[in-house]
Amino acid sequence: MENIEFWHWLALGFALLGVELFLPTGFVLMSIGTSAILVGAVSWLVPAMGWQAEAVLFAIGAVAGFPLWRRLR
Repeated sequence: MENIEFWHWLALGFALLGVELFLPTGFVLMSIGTSAILVGAVSWLVPAMGWQAEAVLFAIGAVAGFPLWRRLR
């Protein structure tokens, strides 16, 4: 777990967005994928951030992203 790089988050995010294109999930994977991409960007900008902070940031983004996406849609 300690060797999570920013590109891992980016790969996860883009993979989830790609799966969202083919599955009718109601934009659930889009909010989770967007959260992963944002964590990857923050991890790239702040490379000293630990994996624990990245995981918490991802969880907050994933949980907050879905209701926000529903409200804006």
